[in-house]
Amino acid sequence: MGTDSGNYSNNLNEKDKYIYELVFSRFNLEWTRLNDLDSKAGNIIGFASLIIALEINFISENFNKIQADETYIMNFYLIIASVVFLIWSLCLGFASSSIKKWKVVPETNHLITSYAAQEDKSYIETLVQVTKELNFAIEENKKKSEDKALYVNYSQICLELAVFLFILLFIFVFLI
Repeated sequence: MGTDSGNYSNNLNEKDKYIYELVFSRFNLEWTRLNDLDSKAGNIIGFASLIIALEINFISENFNKIQADETYIMNFYLIIASVVFLIWSLCLGFASSSIKKWKVVPETNHLITSYAAQEDKSYIETLVQVTKELNFAIEENKKKSEDKALYVNYSQICLELAVFLFILLFIFVFLI
């Protein structure tokens, strides 16, 4: 009878360790996602800045052609719309990469004061508690990363619209 209870306890320990590993890998996945979103936001900001510089250069070098053309009003609206979308893209990119407070588990101070100081807590009890904290952190960080993803997606859409309008401007100036 003693071995059955020992096997049950070992199975419980293994299950708790497995759950911890799953939750911890999910936590790491969220951190990877945040890094990917930050990289994408940085790339969008850099590309939008490059497009603004190209657009300013294009307008300054072709101002007479843009102004003399019979599609002057259309060119003007394309320039304004493209610049507005580029500015929105930059603003959304900067908003997505702004500093936010992320939940990190385990916090070292909490780990020392809550877990190391309590000698009566077993390894499995500590593991279960850390797993619960990881799960809470995942949920809290997930909400913030979804907001970040939304800003990055809108920033990319604005950038794509700006590039499309800039291409239309180029077509109207040189091909029509």
